[in-house]
Amino acid sequence: MSLSRTELYCFDDFVLDIEDRSLTRNGEAIPLSEKAFDTLAVLVRRANRLVEREELMAEIWPDSFVEENNLDKSISHLRKVFQRHAGERKYIETVRGRGFRFVADVSETAGEAPERTSVPEKHPETAPERSPVAAVTSAGGKWRAAVFAGAAVAIAVFFGIFLYQRGGVDASGKRGALQRIAVLPFKPLAVADRNEALELGMTDALIDRLNFAEGLVVSPLSSVRRFASPEQDPVAAGRGLGVDSVLDGNVQIAGDRIRFSAKLIRVSDGRQIWAQRFDERFTDILSLQVRISERVADALEVKLASGGRKRYTENAEAYDLFLKARFLSQKASLPEIRTAIEYLKRALELDPNFSLAYVVLADSYRATVLIGDEPPSRAMPAAMAAARKAVELDDSLAEAHAVLGWLLFWYEWDWKASESELEKALTLQLNNSDAYQYYAHLLSNSGRHEEALINIEKALDLEPLNLRANSLKGIFLLNAGRLDEAESQFRRTLELEPNFRVSQMFLARTLGELKRYDEAIEIAEKARRNTAEASEPASLHAYLLAMSGKREEAAAILEDLRRDSEGKYVSPYGLAQVQLALGNRDAAFELLEKAFRDKDLKMVFLKVDPVWQPLRSEPGFTALLQKLNLD
Repeated sequence: MSLSRTELYCFDDFVLDIEDRSLTRNGEAIPLSEKAFDTLAVLVRRANRLVEREELMAEIWPDSFVEENNLDKSISHLRKVFQRHAGERKYIETVRGRGFRFVADVSETAGEAPERTSVPEKHPETAPERSPVAAVTSAGGKWRAAVFAGAAVAIAVFFGIFLYQRGGVDASGKRGALQRIAVLPFKPLAVADRNEALELGMTDALIDRLNFAEGLVVSPLSSVRRFASPEQDPVAAGRGLGVDSVLDGNVQIAGDRIRFSAKLIRVSDGRQIWAQRFDERFTDILSLQVRISERVADALEVKLASGGRKRYTENAEAYDLFLKARFLSQKASLPEIRTAIEYLKRALELDPNFSLAYVVLADSYRATVLIGDEPPSRAMPAAMAAARKAVELDDSLAEAHAVLGWLLFWYEWDWKASESELEKALTLQLNNSDAYQYYAHLLSNSGRHEEALINIEKALDLEPLNLRANSLKGIFLLNAGRLDEAESQFRRTLELEPNFRVSQMFLARTLGELKRYDEAIEIAEKARRNTAEASEPASLHAYLLAMSGKREEAAAILEDLRRDSEGKYVSPYGLAQVQLALGNRDAAFELLEKAFRDKDLKMVFLKVDPVWQPLRSEPGFTALLQKLNLD
């Protein structure tokens, strides 16, 4: 086996591996934050020499503005680490008013690690593309982890390698066939000054612009928003997301000015590719996004197609309202979605041609029905109008066609028109995960299960941590009768977010189909507690109780829902399921007819929902499918 050299420093029982970004003592891995590691690397390389504070700051935060106490925090962190592992032995000396000195005897060692060995090719349908990054990491990174950190770290590295194998930049930073980047949520310099709507809004806007770079795949906001903690290590986040590089930075508002520091980091070795600080008037925030995305594209040696994403408004106030609305709309909480709708209405009053705001408005109206029992007749016409207006304003906007296709599916039951719009969205933007999810949902509910699973895998390839996409895959497996696979998929999704309602409810449904009613009822009760404002979890709970033989409990919930329906909208589709489980077939049919008249959104599941298996041979059921264009 041929070997390659690496940069190692030894002092006492410690080994600092610069390339692998690891510190070990007697083979035990010692975790360090990203900046603590960078600080230690600078000090160790200049061992027994005074390193001025300014010199340290310049190397650790190049072209970025941070307060000096950030350096003090890194030094303090290192001292605590050494005290924990080496007792009273002193390693870092403070030279008051000047800087720091690493006082241990350091020797630079000619470290060795195996070069990449050949790996048998896998079947092209199942094997992800291997990038130069993945090749280097799978050999050198995993070998050193096994030597220095033991089996537990080796397993973690192996998992990281698995996520890496999707093409990208190599160890020298050169561009490969396809690069994957994550724009991490911008963080405040001071936690007390936090403005999450601005932080995530700017992140989303940069993701949006970089999505139009040739040869670049950008992790969506739904995948990166879990890495919004100010203490988040960007390299660790990048490894978790399986990307080649991450864009990380800070944001601060001072008076009428907005200040950003941004840096691009290569995940394979933690090295900084590019960094810059921006200081602008808040009214120039839209121009700022353009400049940052252009600098990132230059650093990655990719081209923003046709100059990148166009600007959809020049009105800074309208854009600020849009950022707040988009942030709130993604929280999946009815009060916050309603607030988002009001923000969007105000934004559109300021700029009636803001097409992207109409897209978010359309989807927010749809969410009020599915999340909070808003009557379809009240919310969905407004959703359809907003979607059509978005397409009218900009026929080249993929998101507009995607949301219109989504609504044609849910509300108008026009499957052909829906498919046409979704296909157009994917033609305009091939890496649009939402469009793949919507299209897969249409295919599954039409009974085209294998096509649905192919398309949801495309969405998951773009954003593997997306909760909705992971849940949809489970739903499609359930609809296809692959119950064991569906159960496994929902459980994996709930490992990402234990209280995600969609996965909870459909896991309960799957367990019900498997006749494991006690487990199903327990999960349904949990979903019901987590979403008190919606009737669907209560209907599901009652259905499972009835199927398990607990008819009185089911009937009591059904009566509560009936009383609720006198004051608010309660989905008749859900009530019909309970009546069927109680053996009341005529009542179930009456409620399904009502669901059709009400244009209940849940009716899109009628063809594939296993609940209705006892009715499929009934003429009345066939007639309903015909009216829904699902026959």
